[in-house]
Amino acid sequence: MIIYAKQKDIQFITIMSNTSFVRIKGKDEAKRACVFINSEQKGFFISISNILENFYGYNVTIVCADKHVKLLVDKLIPNRKNDYVMDSIDIEKCTEDNVIEQAKDIENRYGFLLAQLMSGDRGLGQGYLFNVEKVPDIIRASWSYEKKLCCIVDTIKKYEVILKDCNLVIQQWPSPDILGITKKNNCKIFSLVMMKYGDRFFWTDGHTVSGSKFIKRINDNITSNKIMSYNEAEYIIETSGDEINKEQMYTWTDAFNEAMHVYINDTKNWIRGINKKNSYRYLGWVLSPFRKVRNYNYVQMIGKNPDDLIGCDYVYFSLHCEPEVSMLYYSPEFSNSMEAIAWISKSLPAGMLIVVKEQSVSYSVRSKWYYRQLSKIPNVVWAEPSVHSWEWIKHSKIVSTVTGAAGIEAVSMLKPVISFGKHQAINNLPTVQHVSSFQEVADALNNILYNDITSGALLSKKSFIKAQIDSSFDFPQYKDNFASEEINNDMAQKALKELSDEYGL
Repeated sequence: MIIYAKQKDIQFITIMSNTSFVRIKGKDEAKRACVFINSEQKGFFISISNILENFYGYNVTIVCADKHVKLLVDKLIPNRKNDYVMDSIDIEKCTEDNVIEQAKDIENRYGFLLAQLMSGDRGLGQGYLFNVEKVPDIIRASWSYEKKLCCIVDTIKKYEVILKDCNLVIQQWPSPDILGITKKNNCKIFSLVMMKYGDRFFWTDGHTVSGSKFIKRINDNITSNKIMSYNEAEYIIETSGDEINKEQMYTWTDAFNEAMHVYINDTKNWIRGINKKNSYRYLGWVLSPFRKVRNYNYVQMIGKNPDDLIGCDYVYFSLHCEPEVSMLYYSPEFSNSMEAIAWISKSLPAGMLIVVKEQSVSYSVRSKWYYRQLSKIPNVVWAEPSVHSWEWIKHSKIVSTVTGAAGIEAVSMLKPVISFGKHQAINNLPTVQHVSSFQEVADALNNILYNDITSGALLSKKSFIKAQIDSSFDFPQYKDNFASEEINNDMAQKALKELSDEYGL
């Protein structure tokens, strides 16, 4: 329930679910904001919409991923008229006969390639998931090229309807197609993302997790005369990822319980008719828990621990959670971990190894062949799963990553990094080498091994950690409200104040 009391051009709003008072200005119809709300963090982003409208004076349009999100919006902030449900937006749909012409027109207007956009969709681009061949089949992954193009073209048409005359966009994950449209329309766009430092978060203004203000602070720190006197805080592991890793269980009993949970949920959704259209097939994930246990046991059997490699120099390579945004969105140019490992392997001097560590939740989506194949490469060994990644980083000569926390952790431990991800913020540091080809990998290894770039390790650490802290804010309640379906205006006010302080609203 919302109660207004006017006083000249200023209003006061009491939001009963929060029992707090918020001072607001009258709504400015010329200031239009769009908030995209998906299946995660629904309560938080509905609260963001509420505060944007009632405190910052925006005319807010909520874009709901599906009808279930819309029902929650109507329940929490009723009597709204200008919101959208993605599937219900009325457009002239393209056909497979005219889609090529329309696709080329979109590429010319916005400057992005639809093939790259499709590669970032876990369904349309499932064929790009070379390293996780046991991901369950998605129905739309088998569509024809023209039908996939129609899907992405029609989605962009819907975005064009939504974003017309929009001044501000807020979404959970940076989206390259929405970014391209907003850039063309001179519209601000922001996403709230993890800093990968404790419970800290920050607002990014691009399609990656870097953000212009964050990158500027890193570069300014590197050239600052005062940075070496900065008493940096020690790196704090990103808590939500660490909690997910600790929650993983690898017994056959756990596998059975998890499979039964999949069976019950999928069956309920099938009976209710609420399965996501053209997505994973019914019971597609039911065998994955058993595969997870089998693969974990195999890697545990062949894996090494740091004591086994005393006296050996090695490159530490941490695999990634796939198919997730950390690879699909944040490294669209390169996502083939097996190829990266092969390039490093062929470029190492005699006696130097690669230690590959699996991501805790990815045992369920890889085949046993994947682990066997990599173990056949002469200088590749698997890390024993129970050994924490920090132990491997601490004793490594070099750390390599596509994207994710391993590179950040390496910087904090004064280790040089080979980065395959084009958009990683650490790429701006003197001890991080971004690579995109076999020759660049070989050159980077030679540079690190024989030119001693580790002399800049402390500069990298201080510059990066200071930029992390200065660009972010502590927000532990975000992860605790992941599945929340309730208004939380206190969280929304805090997040939007940080956004306003950083970029202006």
